[in-house]
Amino acid sequence: SAPVLPKRKNSSAETFGFSCKGGLFQDKERLEDIKATFRDPDGAAMYGISGRHFILHGPAGTGKTSLVHALAKEIKAEIQVVDSSALVDMWVGNSAKNTRALFEAMKTVEGPLIVFFDEFDSLAKKGSLGTSERTDIKKCLNGAIDDISKNHPNIIIAAATNADIDDLEESLMRSGRLEPIGAPAP
Repeated sequence: SAPVLPKRKNSSAETFGFSCKGGLFQDKERLEDIKATFRDPDGAAMYGISGRHFILHGPAGTGKTSLVHALAKEIKAEIQVVDSSALVDMWVGNSAKNTRALFEAMKTVEGPLIVFFDEFDSLAKKGSLGTSERTDIKKCLNGAIDDISKNHPNIIIAAATNADIDDLEESLMRSGRLEPIGAPAP
């Protein structure tokens, strides 16, 4: 069965903004920049500033998920948490179909939305060691991120992983797709 967007959370009622998050100063600074480009896309385009989609990477417990929720609070966006492993299906063709359905559902949201892929490494591992279903998902993700970037300025795609960033598919982190932001241990 194709997943539809899970229930949305209104993160502004459940979390605090950047000022309540200790440490990770460089990460918060970069997310502040993303917040600014999100709030003023015309100004960002005028100065050639791009990139609002990102992937936080680092060891477990460093505050990656907390930072995504803080960004949602800062831009008054709803946050949609996607269980990355739930997109993968054992039946040929269903994983790509699930991914497309998820992104189509995203496009119907009118207000600001952050779509957060937790445990992103389950989808984006480098190489062809995974199944053809995972390869199909990577192709769909690349196309969907490009489409969201060009046609849906109200959506930010965020991801988090505990895996080493070098173990993830490089095509997902090309310019204009997911910008890697490290979240090191304190």
